[in-house]
Amino acid sequence: MSFVGVLVLAVAVIPKLSLALGRIAARVGGVPAELATENTQRNPGRAASTVSALLVGVTLIVMMAVGAASTQASANKALDKHFPTDAIVETGSGPVTDRLLTAVKNTRGVAGAGTISTTGPVTMTTGGKSQKMTAIGYSADAIASLRDPGKLAQLDDRHALVSKPGVSTGQTVTVSSGGRSVSLTAIAVESGDESAGSSIALSGSVLKRLVPGAGGSQILVRYAQGTTSSEVTAAITKAISAIPGASVTSAADSRAQIEQVVTIMLALVVGLLAISVVIALVGVGNTLGLSVLERTREIGLLRALGLTRSQVRAMFGHEAVLESVAAVVVGLVLGTGYGIAGCYALLRSEGMDVVVSLPLLRLVAVAAIALAAGWFASIIPGRHAARVLPSVALAGE
Repeated sequence: MSFVGVLVLAVAVIPKLSLALGRIAARVGGVPAELATENTQRNPGRAASTVSALLVGVTLIVMMAVGAASTQASANKALDKHFPTDAIVETGSGPVTDRLLTAVKNTRGVAGAGTISTTGPVTMTTGGKSQKMTAIGYSADAIASLRDPGKLAQLDDRHALVSKPGVSTGQTVTVSSGGRSVSLTAIAVESGDESAGSSIALSGSVLKRLVPGAGGSQILVRYAQGTTSSEVTAAITKAISAIPGASVTSAADSRAQIEQVVTIMLALVVGLLAISVVIALVGVGNTLGLSVLERTREIGLLRALGLTRSQVRAMFGHEAVLESVAAVVVGLVLGTGYGIAGCYALLRSEGMDVVVSLPLLRLVAVAAIALAAGWFASIIPGRHAARVLPSVALAGE
């Protein structure tokens, strides 16, 4: 409904924008640009109808491009939050061995890998109260392998991440197990699901001090930039195939699937762009062609006053480009707004945080192609106008 209103108001918006842009263009384009600017003001309805198809096309394409880019960025953020690592390697039985860790690290396409250890309940004491908690130990390599480490980036031998109501950041907590204990500063984190129980995250070295026999339970893996996730996952699977019970689960494959969907959407955008360019060529060309017939005597008078054929062609080119620029500006603003609004409407309903991403290179390409289409549509009408003889202005009816 808002876009229908924009089309109705285009009669006022397009000429005003063309006038503002024409004043700038006149400094560069000279007399043809000045005449083109005046022509855009003489018939506002014709100016709006000339570029209406281009306005619709640009708005639709920009909306799709911004929506696709924002959807991909939002989905990647959600995956980074829930699956902050590209892949997880684990064994069905027993702890992670050095052999398994070495095999993963040496796999081509792996940028980093580190172990995490999960051990039975440890006792955490704070404020005179003790409670049993599950302890998870993160090695430095494991934290470095996370795409979104979040508060885990603050984890070291002096701090612990505590997921327990009533524990606040800065409190001193004492963690003990088997007669061994260590005092740490708590960093409070929200539990994603309280029913999942309470846990405390420790650095790998602290967990080994508390539970010397604790072995790695999982390997967190990060893929190198520029690699194909499916190929790296297959390489890891092959590398660990000789180790009984070892398996790999890849979140990077989910990212790749999302990127594939976005690629298909962008392919549709390219198709829409091609259609809109054709429509714009036909619409702008037809309107300018009719204006040549309507302004034959006027063009002849301009030729009699000294306007050259090249200046006549330039006048029509400036007129088409000015109106196209106005349509592109409005289309970029509207399409960006509609794309962002669409993401909020669709993604928020799924409980996802929206990350606004503007694909600048694609938007620049859309604007350049639309302007080129507008100028190209003026070539044939401009040639016809340049052939009008000065004597036409003096001919009687």
